[in-house]
Amino acid sequence: MLTLKELRGMVTVTKNEGRVPTVKQLQELEDTLVVKKKIDSETEISVYKNGFVHYRAGKNNTVFGIWNCDESYCYKSTKDFSTIIDSSYFDDAEWYIRLIIEGEDILERNQKRVRSNHKEFLFDDLGNEEDIFEEVNDFVDEISRKDFVMRMMDDLNEYQRTIIDLFYFRQWKQKEIAQYLGVSQQNVSSILSRSLKNLAEYAKKNKYF
Repeated sequence: MLTLKELRGMVTVTKNEGRVPTVKQLQELEDTLVVKKKIDSETEISVYKNGFVHYRAGKNNTVFGIWNCDESYCYKSTKDFSTIIDSSYFDDAEWYIRLIIEGEDILERNQKRVRSNHKEFLFDDLGNEEDIFEEVNDFVDEISRKDFVMRMMDDLNEYQRTIIDLFYFRQWKQKEIAQYLGVSQQNVSSILSRSLKNLAEYAKKNKYF
């Protein structure tokens, strides 16, 4: 298993030097690719020798520096509660876990800017946020138990609880959940993505970190 700490030692940190490269510019540096993880057919994350990370989720792309993930991670809930997950936890975890969370956060911020600019928002207009849960089940298993998921569900509305129940406890696939509820897979994936952060919040509060 390659950890995030080990990966940092394999790249050249160019922190704050120059502009962030475009996706195209990074892809042209294919011979400097250090590591790549394919989550599914449309989701992947790549790290290059210069320390920049390319995260792709469907039609959405973002580039950021690996140093963005050096500090502890602050999760802010919708109920004005925040919790800090120490960076050491992610340092010793699979290299892509923290990077996926960073990539998802950036895409979410980008989407919020789009919603703000257009004054309206529909889940189906977001593009394809992908199912990151298939490949991070080990992470979820480490930071949560089913009792923690149940506690987390107290903060969710009925619609969200239904999706979490079908995915975690009944082991349904995202496509199956989407078809059952008559919504897009994007909608289901977005809710599951946010639930990962909720799980981290509860794990931190209950001293799993």
